[in-house]
Amino acid sequence: MGNLDSLIALDMWGCNISGSISTSIGNLTNLIYLKLSNNCLVGNIPSSIGNLIQLAFVDLYGNTSADSIPFGFANMTKWTAVSIGFNQLIGPIPFGHAHLRQLAILSLDNNQLTGPIPFGHANLTQLTILTLVNNQLTGPIPFGLAKLTKLIILSLVYNRLTSTIAFGLMKITKLEILALLGNEFQGHFPIPIINLKNLNVLDVFDNYLSGTVSICNITSLLIFDVSNNYFGSSLPKCLQNMVQESKLRMISLYDVRGH
Repeated sequence: MGNLDSLIALDMWGCNISGSISTSIGNLTNLIYLKLSNNCLVGNIPSSIGNLIQLAFVDLYGNTSADSIPFGFANMTKWTAVSIGFNQLIGPIPFGHAHLRQLAILSLDNNQLTGPIPFGHANLTQLTILTLVNNQLTGPIPFGLAKLTKLIILSLVYNRLTSTIAFGLMKITKLEILALLGNEFQGHFPIPIINLKNLNVLDVFDNYLSGTVSICNITSLLIFDVSNNYFGSSLPKCLQNMVQESKLRMISLYDVRGH
């Protein structure tokens, strides 16, 4: 593999490849596109991938790499899309001060990643999709996420996140999907949610939230799930009108703990 130094795209999706990714992959210095998803790859993700300074697209989804994410990945300035979901990745996400200025999609779903969400100081100004579903992340949502003003999808489903929902999220006015279900958030839901005029999905199922959710002016809303929280009688009275007058298609309120 290391002799193919003029190669710009490597797509071996679903080829039932086993073994580990060779460290010699770092010699493919002109590589732009790397797709090794849905195989049986095991072992470490080689840090030599960090040598591929032209690399823009990385998809290692659906393998069994039981390793941490190499710290060198935080310096891949040309990355536009990265998917490393459904592996067995462990340890922290090493992007706390990353300069991934062109990154638009980051998916690290269904791993065993731990520690806080690290993007508070990262330069990720082009990010539109961030999914960290089903890991073991802890702590609050960092206020720095408010800097990700182009974010359309934010899914932090099934982690161990705590504290209140950061008011800064309400500044990301392009958000269409906000999925926070299956965490340990508590306190009142931020009133400035009315700023999210493009929101299609709001799912906070199975947390410890209370107060009111001011959704009455969000006419784009399609799915609204606040089940297993402490909203009780504080739920918005406009829900019936929203079903009749807008595109709202699913409301889930069952087992609201406030009752």
